[in-house]
Amino acid sequence: KNTLSYNSDGIDIRGSAGAYLRYNNDDKRFRYYKSASYTNQQAIQLYKRTSVSFILGDINFDDAVTIADVTALVNIILGKDDDEPHLYNHEAADVNEDGTITIADVTALVNIILGKTF
Repeated sequence: KNTLSYNSDGIDIRGSAGAYLRYNNDDKRFRYYKSASYTNQQAIQLYKRTSVSFILGDINFDDAVTIADVTALVNIILGKDDDEPHLYNHEAADVNEDGTITIADVTALVNIILGKTF
């Protein structure tokens, strides 16, 4: 059973095991704490992913790397996935695996499609 409370600093959601998720009005973000004293801050994790396999470059979830994935990748870069981000595999979109999705990933994806390796 969770409890919800509001105070001048923000909103607190307390889990039955004693963990707190707190929205802070000052910095406009949620933070997760292990106790009411707001020490031991932890990153927010809505779910824990176990091993997930995917094909690097298969951005549209069709189990193949094709020119359609280039279109999907460009849509991500242009922000056209904002309304429905679940349509794209953002992990697979970081084709050059540098931690960001940029035009460099388009080049890397085209090279995969063309069978070029460097």
